[in-house]
Amino acid sequence: MKTAPLPNSIVFLAVASMLICVPMIALSVVNYGMLSIWLNSSVAVLALTFHMAFIIVALVQRRRNLRFTNEALLDPQSNSERQGHSMKGEDDAEKTAPTVAYSKWAVVGFALVFIMNLVALGVMIDITTRGAIGSTLPSEREGSAPWNIKVQIAQTSVLGAEFITLGITLIICALGRRRVMLEEEDKQAALDYGMASPVVSHCLIDFSRN
Repeated sequence: MKTAPLPNSIVFLAVASMLICVPMIALSVVNYGMLSIWLNSSVAVLALTFHMAFIIVALVQRRRNLRFTNEALLDPQSNSERQGHSMKGEDDAEKTAPTVAYSKWAVVGFALVFIMNLVALGVMIDITTRGAIGSTLPSEREGSAPWNIKVQIAQTSVLGAEFITLGITLIICALGRRRVMLEEEDKQAALDYGMASPVVSHCLIDFSRN
């Protein structure tokens, strides 16, 4: 079964999120706050790894679609047989599956990365508003320096950009997942109705004969 390609908006947001992770990791290296070093770098690595896995899965499915299309072009007899099955109502193999962006694992993965980014953003907002030395987080005060606030403000800005990017991506994927589920429910209802209709018709015919 062929799989629908990734929407252009998802591709753009995924690439943008991966690019944002680069300065996030770089700023974590030069940051002297102990908590922000490990928390921000962990969020960046997690987001980068997840997006890379997401893109790889999409590319694998795209390659599978190309192979499916090439086989149909090279074997017209098989293609005509599939078209014959489609005319009989057995066209499940020809239907296009939803894109990987609307799958359950994609929505859960984006939600997990979004939540971790939100936690890191909240920590950085506390640090930048109070200052690393006066932060409510004891681990952040260890090894920090007054001038380091500039690095932490930059980290907060980067986390904010990643928060917006992940939020938009999660909304698009969640809405797409909901639409797919509604379509599947409608198809199942139509299938159940189609299977029940002959029985109902047969009962009506028997009743009219009696």
